[in-house]
Amino acid sequence: MVARVARVGRVTTHNPAPSTPESGHAHERTGRTGRTGRTGRTGRTDVAYRFRTTIDIRFRDIDALGHVNNAVYLTYFEIARIAYLSAVYGRTLSSLDLGLVVAEAHCRYRSPAVFGERLVVEVAMVGLRSRAFELSYRVSVEENGRLVAEGSTVQVAFNSGTKRVAMLDPTLAAALDRFERGAMESFGHS
Repeated sequence: MVARVARVGRVTTHNPAPSTPESGHAHERTGRTGRTGRTGRTGRTDVAYRFRTTIDIRFRDIDALGHVNNAVYLTYFEIARIAYLSAVYGRTLSSLDLGLVVAEAHCRYRSPAVFGERLVVEVAMVGLRSRAFELSYRVSVEENGRLVAEGSTVQVAFNSGTKRVAMLDPTLAAALDRFERGAMESFGHS
């Protein structure tokens, strides 16, 4: 039921510092591992980020204080998530490909981002279950690598016809696993 998903979903924010770009360009697999010195849902030190995309901060992303508004980061996560899933599928996605809802989102703001900066958003799958998977994100400034934000989302399979949580499409689960494993193998990790 929709109410069931709504009860599960929540958005949490920490340290309401601003930051948000939108418009994605180049994305690629990378061999970088997250090292921020913190553990937990955000700031995990055990995450190997092997996918990245860039986002140019738009003027509309800026708030009255001159930096990216805190709410825009979830849009940046969405842009990166769609680019990541397109890479997983090996093609551009349509809305019919997904069948997913975001049930949970977390964002920890580390430093402000401002108009004119290009951000790098790195994505990694950190959990895969029968009905859901979790993605971790790290946002930094392309020019100097300054950490701007980090976070995570939990995507849940959802049947829009029955309005109920569903099992993940086995094709998607296998593609996610293959993509992450392939990224590890292509960078000499096992």
